[in-house]
Amino acid sequence: MVTGIGLLIVYAVMKRHQERIGAAAELLARRLEAFRSNSTSAARFENPHRVHCREVLDCQRTECPMFNATEPPCWQVVALSKMARDGRPPNRTVQQCHVCKVYRVSCPDGLTKLGESFNSLLFMLEEEAEQVRRMHAQMVEKEKIVAMGQLAAGIAHEIGNPLSSISSIVQMLKRRPSSDTNPQQLDLIQKHIQRISTTVRQLAGLAHPATERWEWVDPTTTLEEAVNLVAFDRRARRVKIAREVPAALPNTYVLRGQLQQVFINLLLNAFDAMEGGGLLKVRAKTRSRSIAFEFEDTGCGIPPEIGRRIFEPFFTTKEQGRGTGMGLAVSYGIVQKHGGTLDFMPRPGGGTVFRVEIPVTDRLPEQ
Repeated sequence: MVTGIGLLIVYAVMKRHQERIGAAAELLARRLEAFRSNSTSAARFENPHRVHCREVLDCQRTECPMFNATEPPCWQVVALSKMARDGRPPNRTVQQCHVCKVYRVSCPDGLTKLGESFNSLLFMLEEEAEQVRRMHAQMVEKEKIVAMGQLAAGIAHEIGNPLSSISSIVQMLKRRPSSDTNPQQLDLIQKHIQRISTTVRQLAGLAHPATERWEWVDPTTTLEEAVNLVAFDRRARRVKIAREVPAALPNTYVLRGQLQQVFINLLLNAFDAMEGGGLLKVRAKTRSRSIAFEFEDTGCGIPPEIGRRIFEPFFTTKEQGRGTGMGLAVSYGIVQKHGGTLDFMPRPGGGTVFRVEIPVTDRLPEQ
């Protein structure tokens, strides 16, 4: 029979374990919250027993990638590499290290093992987050290539016209018996050359790989460059573009190339919505501590049953071969990276209004 003293002892032991588990849970909660709010913070369990393989096993294998390594420990590296190689759940691969002498010395008690399991979880979360960031960057570049392909024919036509004019003027100058030159014709040649140079420079800027370099700029220039580029698209010939853009907007920090890609995606989508022609209004205005860009078309509109699915990756209403279904998804991600919003609303009388809103900030965003 269990005596009252025995019950008290059992109760005391259980309470002590409960307090230790509660403290560990609270620590893990704080660490997870720190990771969620700022993944770059050192939200790690500091293991006071952490030791190197060479200190425990007297290992001198300098070719080993873990030799003299302090971060991350081998059980985290093993967990990730095994998971990536054969797709097995992380907990199985982590367990393989639990029979290792280094692990046993580094984790002498249950709470330390729990802390190191938490470190392994964070390590794999960060690796997965980095992989997602790389995939997003690749999608941005692929969508840029798609946009360039759509613009290529129109830009080739735009370059071909002034080149033909230049060729004709040069031939006339060659046939002229007099050595005198006509200043007006030379001025025309120079004008066409500048026109070609501007077009090629804008296309080269779009083709340049996207960077994470934040620039302090007036977004008006970025919007104007996007409108000028898409104006070469053959679909733009059936659409009248009306600009309601102030001469200057407040300067702010933006990823200029990526923001330009958002504008180009929205403009090309508007052209697709107005296959028979129409009116596209491009507006920009300041709203308190933000800048709003609106693209209003008179096209077919977005059916209510589709709604916000248009922002889902690979979702498209276009015919096969005419769209990747990634343009709006990529644009949404870029705008979010700016701390802004991308949304749409039906236009009275038919059509759609897309609105991009980004904050005005004089502080360089965290990289």
